[in-house]
Amino acid sequence: MDPIIKAVFMIFLISLFSGYHNPHPPTKSKDYLEIQSTEIWTIVPYGVPQDLISIGNNLVVIYEDLNSNIRLLVLGMEGKITLNVTLDISSPIKMFGLGGKLVVVVGFMRIAIIDICEMRINYIIIKKPIDDVICLSNSSYGNAIAILTNDTICVYELEDIVGVKQLKIDSMGLSMAQINDTHIAILTRDYIAILSFQNDVSTKIQIPSIDKGAIIVCDYNNDGRPDFIVIGKGSEESTIMITDGGNMKKIEYFESCEKPVLADMDADGYTDLIFYCAGNIYIYDLARSKTRKIPISLPFAFLDILVVADVNCDKRLEIILSGGNHGMWIDSTQEEGTINPYPLYGAIIVADIDGDILFTWDIDSGGIKRVIFFENKSTIVYIGMALNVIRCIKLKEGGIYNIYWQGIPPSRNLAYYDSDYDQLSNPLEYNIGTRPDHPDTDYDTLPDGWEYMNNLNPLDPTDATLDNDNDGLNNIAEYKYGGDPWDSDTDDDGLSDYDEAQIGTDLRLNDTDGDGYSDGYEVFHGTDPLDPNDYPVPLVERYWWLLTIFVATIIALVAFFLKRKVSTRRMG
Repeated sequence: MDPIIKAVFMIFLISLFSGYHNPHPPTKSKDYLEIQSTEIWTIVPYGVPQDLISIGNNLVVIYEDLNSNIRLLVLGMEGKITLNVTLDISSPIKMFGLGGKLVVVVGFMRIAIIDICEMRINYIIIKKPIDDVICLSNSSYGNAIAILTNDTICVYELEDIVGVKQLKIDSMGLSMAQINDTHIAILTRDYIAILSFQNDVSTKIQIPSIDKGAIIVCDYNNDGRPDFIVIGKGSEESTIMITDGGNMKKIEYFESCEKPVLADMDADGYTDLIFYCAGNIYIYDLARSKTRKIPISLPFAFLDILVVADVNCDKRLEIILSGGNHGMWIDSTQEEGTINPYPLYGAIIVADIDGDILFTWDIDSGGIKRVIFFENKSTIVYIGMALNVIRCIKLKEGGIYNIYWQGIPPSRNLAYYDSDYDQLSNPLEYNIGTRPDHPDTDYDTLPDGWEYMNNLNPLDPTDATLDNDNDGLNNIAEYKYGGDPWDSDTDDDGLSDYDEAQIGTDLRLNDTDGDGYSDGYEVFHGTDPLDPNDYPVPLVERYWWLLTIFVATIIALVAFFLKRKVSTRRMG
């Protein structure tokens, strides 16, 4: 073939594929989860567990016995029963621990306070249905709880079981969260009320109207101010509302937003929202307002539990999912009427942010009610839907585990797990020597969690000015711009982190302006990677005249050979 025609043909082929450019990052080796053993922890006598928590060196179980009594069971090390008592409470709604020895069990109109050390039980009786209860950690009242009933908030100090404060709002409350030792947030249908324990002053943040919802406090952008994450439910869809301090920043709408989790999944130093929606797990980057789906195929119909922890000791957080088919003979995930051959199937799955499954443990219990970590965080303890046993999965001994999120914190404030919002759990900080009350132990301007999860030393200030990946950005700049300190092109878009920092594109977004073309592809073709309306013209449009020449050449060649063939026949 003539070289010119060959070149035109190659340009034509390239034009067919000129579109979204998305280079794949190199495959990284996975640290799969090492399991020592799986075994029965203990058997619950004459009843099926309803809920399970850990407090100190004890496991506390709520269960209903054969006579429909609600009982509380306290288990010491290796499953030894130390307390088994009947509670004068019906329909327990929630249970949480407080102060290392108190267990709070919330019923419909009654709350039981159990001191598991002194084996003493007290009750708080409320004359109205209880809408919400939270614990007040490190408050001026000591060990205390706040109780929401319609438009009234009552604060009870738990040492003497006395009411110490009553607050009112002018609307029906839906949910509460502790902001700090002096303030509390109340979510209503139309606004967030911020109340002061000291002077009863109230301020409001207006929100779109919702029917029900929950509020969680964090500091997702590390500016030192409390931010509110609201998961609201309207008539048809779920709403995620994010405030930056006292101002509404972002409102997103999803089909649903179940099992919400707050944690730094991508190790950029900022809090992400992980949630379950329509059979899939999503990560919503609160700082960048971007959502992506984790490619995990769940083997069961219902997700029961979603928690986040580093369980393979690679310093990055993994997702622990558990669920089951809930005894259903009809498989709701398949065509209507399909018989489900495994109605009692349940499983615990550990996966990373890329969707790679690190561990799966099958359970014949229909589903999982609770998963917690126990024994220096190296044991996963769980209870199923239909069995009266408490089982456990033993992880390798001596590991350093970051057990970050085990469910909605009882105070509805991320500080319950992470006091300084640095993305490291309080027990882990004690373990590695960083300060749980200060986000930057070595005062090098880099949060302890960002250093730890990116394999830097949160106790060494000298690593802040290093450039580990030789991309022109030291570690302070890597954190500032969102880069990986060990990868010169964090998002694999063809631009170095240094170039992206100069241009202003996002170091963790392959396509910053969302126009379908990667940042590197746009820069290479002379368009603006920050303007979604400025993108490379496909080669077929840019070089239409070459395509025209190519087609005309093909037609001319075909005509020439046909004419020659006809001439040859005539001569013959």
